[in-house]
Amino acid sequence: MKGKLFIWFLFFGLAVKGQEKNANTYDSLKAANPQKIQTVFKTNPGAIFWGSIPLLTAEYRVIAETTNGINQSSQVGISYLGKSPYIKLFESDSAINPRHEKLLISGFRIQGSYRFFFNRWFENFGLTDGTLYSPCGFYLSPFISYSTAKITNNYFNTQGIFMMVTHYNINLLSGFQFFIFDNFSFDVFTGLGYKSNIWVQHLKNGVTKQVPPDDLKDIPFYNSPLKISLGINLGYGF
Repeated sequence: MKGKLFIWFLFFGLAVKGQEKNANTYDSLKAANPQKIQTVFKTNPGAIFWGSIPLLTAEYRVIAETTNGINQSSQVGISYLGKSPYIKLFESDSAINPRHEKLLISGFRIQGSYRFFFNRWFENFGLTDGTLYSPCGFYLSPFISYSTAKITNNYFNTQGIFMMVTHYNINLLSGFQFFIFDNFSFDVFTGLGYKSNIWVQHLKNGVTKQVPPDDLKDIPFYNSPLKISLGINLGYGF
């Protein structure tokens, strides 16, 4: 009987010890990763009207942000680029386009960034209460984006003639992300960086020719290597 009691207490002690270990492990994980929100999916409906290649493309964007620690997160995004509403209005205007020619525009965009949140630093200035963790609050972020789109029409497309527009930029962004109703995110950002906008005309027999984008020269800084970013993304976190 005593032997059975000893074995029972031995197993009971091991079980309690295991539970304490699991509890300690859980507590340590929560201390290292205390965020209420771990992942945020975002978009910007306004990009449909002004895509990454301005005037020409509508951008249908999906972005995912995931936390990598209490003060860091990573973000990746992919977009489909189609014909912008501006081009559709141009095509439907008989005075400008009497032959009602249609452009074919399609492409994609990929983007990525890594975010460093400075909520505890801003706490010294009374701007946060010290309880904010990524992906919420003030941040700095190196950012890279690549966009490309093919532009042609039905006739030229049958001849293998088209324009390939490529945008590449790398920026340093600063921003602030906050949540309302616990889960709905607003991510506002701005920044400066370098960009390269390249237009390459593809002619018959594989001939290519880089051309200046004169059609968009009236857009401020379009032909400049200076990239100025200002934007917002809306999302849902969980």
